Amino acid sequence: FIEEIARTYEVRNYTCIITSFLTVGLYYIISSEFKLGDNTSIIISSICGLVLAFILKKLLTRQSIGDIADVVPAKISFVDDSIMQIGDLKGITNIGLEEDREKYLSQGLGIEIIPKDKSYINAGTIYDPGQRQAIIYNIYSRIGILREDNEPAFYPLPRINLNKGSLMIAVVPVDKDINKLIDAVKSCPILSNSKGKNVSLNKYKIDEKGSM
Repeated sequence: FIEEIARTYEVRNYTCIITSFLTVGLYYIISSEFKLGDNTSIIISSICGLVLAFILKKLLTRQSIGDIADVVPAKISFVDDSIMQIGDLKGITNIGLEEDREKYLSQGLGIEIIPKDKSYINAGTIYDPGQRQAIIYNIYSRIGILREDNEPAFYPLPRINLNKGSLMIAVVPVDKDINKLIDAVKSCPILSNSKGKNVSLNKYKIDEKGSM
């Protein structure tokens, strides 16, 4: 995950260098060769620089979870007194203390990550253990997790819903805002080693007849 983030920032640095170099170079060419005024040269070179930056951004932008999956809110509840349920998936984990359960119900947020196009390839990507940890890390860094080191009950545990092919996560964030949580998950970059899972199942769709 750290390597992927480093690559992202490296691409941004090169984009800034290339864009600024060509913008300044174009300014001097326009002002010296075409004998245009400074204001005109600045405007033309700036517009060209913005267009170049936009093109480079489109070409070099890395895929994120939002490109391969939909992220929607999911209700947190408890069955059989202490068994956590997110949406329609039971058995997420066992929360023994009543005060911990109350904290989840009052301050917790649940989400469901659904692979787009019912694709097994997209599902395989979000199922990857490293990718799941990257999603949790992104949540930590963007909105924070309200827990102490001695409170394992509040550590987010992504669970796979095999019936729907989705991924369920419950968290108790520092900033309880479902939109920020969804944005944090969608913005998580896709790790290179999590891509290409279940390529042999490309022609199959989740929940369709004849699928796995």
